[in-house]
Amino acid sequence: KIGRFAPQNLSNTSWAFGTIEWRDEPLFDSLAAASVLKMKDFSAQDRANTVWAFARLELKNEALLRAISAESLLRMGEHSRQHLTNISWAYGKLNVNDKALINALQSRSMETIDDAQPQDISSMAWTMARLTNNSPELLAHLSREALPRMRQFRSQELSNLSWGFAIVRACDHELFDAIAWQSIDTLPSFLILNLTNTLWAFAAVGFVHEPLISAISTACLKKSDDFYGQAISATAWSCAKLAVQ
Repeated sequence: KIGRFAPQNLSNTSWAFGTIEWRDEPLFDSLAAASVLKMKDFSAQDRANTVWAFARLELKNEALLRAISAESLLRMGEHSRQHLTNISWAYGKLNVNDKALINALQSRSMETIDDAQPQDISSMAWTMARLTNNSPELLAHLSREALPRMRQFRSQELSNLSWGFAIVRACDHELFDAIAWQSIDTLPSFLILNLTNTLWAFAAVGFVHEPLISAISTACLKKSDDFYGQAISATAWSCAKLAVQ
């Protein structure tokens, strides 16, 4: 029956199962095969929802990814800011470094970034870092858009933004200072991963912000019973790099 689904039905089905995190590989193989055959009739929303669902479930279907990439490149102007964010995130999550697609998505993102929300900005930074696709122009755009919106950033967005810039070793002092103060204000909502990634980011770029380091150190001590191996090693490296006693 899946072979008779219309493009929107295929996309909606993928999205629905992705949203509830139902990882049925035979079902998704069938959805992928049917989607590839009808990709020319997929809208930008259909493509974004489909690839988002596969990435959410960590299902890397090469044929589907190639088809979505090819069609998205041909119709890049149709993508809204949310489409761009979802497609970029999906390829980053699946660690698929499709340079032609990612470069086109970044260029289009810079055209639509004026109304970007914190989640969009942090997701773009995270994707760029994940695929090591360093674009100084995009970094500058992201920083410019993030700074006046910094009070709107939440823990995950702050962590992803700092981590993204740190991975490509882009130490924007004004941005990191703003991230530090907003992180201090929102620290009670930080999970262990947010704490360790944020501390690691500041250590990686060599930006010593003592109030933030102190606040994260205190928060880490309070959550010490919940720490796991990777978090312990990352925190230890960061503290050594930042010369924290």
